[in-house]
Amino acid sequence: MRRFFLLVLALLFLASVAFSSPAVSLDIYNQGYAYNDEDGDYQDQAYTMETLRYVEDLFQPSFRFTFSDNFEFSAGCGFLIPFDYTEKISAYYPYIQMKFSLNGWRFIIGSLDDEHNMAPFMLDPLDQLIVSNRVWLTNTQEYYFHNGNGPIPNIYPVNSMGFYQYGAQLQYNDDHQKLDIYWNWQYQCTADYRERFDIGISYNYELLYAAAHYWHNGGHQFIYAIDVTENDNVAFGLRNKTFSLLYTASDWSPNRDVASLDVFGQGIYGEYNFTLWGITFTPQLFFSDAWINPNDAYISVEGDPFYKCPFYAGFNVHYTIEVMKDVSLILGLVNGTYLPYTTATWSYLMIRYDQEIDAQMKFSFDLVTQS
Repeated sequence: MRRFFLLVLALLFLASVAFSSPAVSLDIYNQGYAYNDEDGDYQDQAYTMETLRYVEDLFQPSFRFTFSDNFEFSAGCGFLIPFDYTEKISAYYPYIQMKFSLNGWRFIIGSLDDEHNMAPFMLDPLDQLIVSNRVWLTNTQEYYFHNGNGPIPNIYPVNSMGFYQYGAQLQYNDDHQKLDIYWNWQYQCTADYRERFDIGISYNYELLYAAAHYWHNGGHQFIYAIDVTENDNVAFGLRNKTFSLLYTASDWSPNRDVASLDVFGQGIYGEYNFTLWGITFTPQLFFSDAWINPNDAYISVEGDPFYKCPFYAGFNVHYTIEVMKDVSLILGLVNGTYLPYTTATWSYLMIRYDQEIDAQMKFSFDLVTQS
């Protein structure tokens, strides 16, 4: 910890020497959320998800040093605060970001911006609400790696996205197009688990859209119970804030050195957003090619786990209340139904009905004006 703060001070000193005196502001981000996942308790939970219930608060203060229109440096810390009797702080993390901007381009190193403009089958949108959420990965690994030969030792660490993303990122935005390229470093090799990182790219030009995501769990410093595992996903089609119609394909490698174990899958995804009476409604529909080839399965280890099923239909409802400037309250229902395999007979157990409450505020206080 001491080395960390010395590094921060050194960076601040070097930046102050290289540039004119910066403007300094205090940015405070706070997000309180409650999320309750309910489902019909279908017996094969490896396809979908376990019951999930979170009541937690994220508090992230940081200082932002603006040296020019082209360069900013931010330093702070985030705290996850559960609302229970046992833990006062469940996790904390450093927030360090250097941002370079020029003519619509932004290059970020350190803490990343977590909005990557990817559909839910590629990246689980729940991770932008619950930053400590990544509970489905072990189920995916158990089902597709061991093929019923027993559970995996508990050394495959659960990771989170959201505010924990660190690495490098390149973005571009104008009135017609949007680009996001990022590299997110997740874990370094230890004796207990392999290294892990993911790389993503998404691009929108008007309505045209393309995206790719690569997830890697590798490293060779030690002997591990789990082989090198990888996951590739691509998507392209039509997408904007209102409408999506996408083709997607995935390749899941439970052991990179044994190609015969790879699982390939394809899918078609549709989504539409419309607003009535101030309420946003989002119907969703997903079909995978398991209907044509039963050996195929669409798998994204960092996507919403319901899209591992050959069929998923969702209907989400969100209502946003603007309490005041920079303060909002979002009430949501995430609903859906699925078939775990193509020959299954639908029952009420194959449903999903989640509820969420999300309160957010973001304030910025000017402390020092630029000289």
